[in-house]
Amino acid sequence: MKHRTNLKTVTAIRVFNCSPLIYLLVELHNGNCKSGWRVWGGPSEDPWPARWWAPEATGPRVTTSDSKINLLYIFLILTLCWLVSFKAYSNEVEPPKDYEDKEEVFFTRDRALRENFPEAAEFKTDLRKIEKEVQQSIDKLGIGPLEEPPPHFQKAYNVKGDLLGYGVVVEQIGKYRPITIFVALSPNLQVKDTAIMIYRESRGGEVSRKRFLHQYQGKTLKDPIRLHKDIINISGSTLSAQAVSVAVKRALFLANQFYGQKNSFESQMKDKKK
Repeated sequence: MKHRTNLKTVTAIRVFNCSPLIYLLVELHNGNCKSGWRVWGGPSEDPWPARWWAPEATGPRVTTSDSKINLLYIFLILTLCWLVSFKAYSNEVEPPKDYEDKEEVFFTRDRALRENFPEAAEFKTDLRKIEKEVQQSIDKLGIGPLEEPPPHFQKAYNVKGDLLGYGVVVEQIGKYRPITIFVALSPNLQVKDTAIMIYRESRGGEVSRKRFLHQYQGKTLKDPIRLHKDIINISGSTLSAQAVSVAVKRALFLANQFYGQKNSFESQMKDKKK
């Protein structure tokens, strides 16, 4: 069976010096699923290195008849690449030596509470112990890490003693430094407002603008609260925008654990699998 490779594919690979993995992915995209076998050392009439540097992009090619082996190799190499990239992303990145520390304070906690609950006559601090099971749930849901010490909620009451809502300060690492975020919740555990209290990164400060933070209003624990799903990203501020989303999600999760659904972890795991 003869097979021809798209000339544009080979030209792009030569120009950008892509790896064999990229070559394989492009081949798969073009529908040449079995052609990848030859890249990983399978039989071929024209050896792969010679064909790689050949002027022409066409010619005979022999493919293996066992497509399951092809798919196994592809699955293994893609899984390995994913694990390596995930490990690199999950580790804390140290800033370069010439990184300029910057700390911009927008709000204090008291000011944020007063602006979000102007009718409040009293604020009470609600200290809660974070159980080990809750910490494990946060890690499994990918909305960690939990701050040390853990955040505590402020409960707002009016003159009649009616609950107006909750306020909590959470922190999440952006690119290098933590972003301090205030999240105000209504009594039914919807996001009332979100504000950046302290921003410490040299770039990405656009996440402090109301135009971006307005997207979190009305969100509940059932919402994805993820970039490119229900939150529009800001170009050049992806890590900071992601940090805000994770912090808001964690605040909602803790609030539901303390004041709402006790099975919030199970429901979140079901939503995550969908």
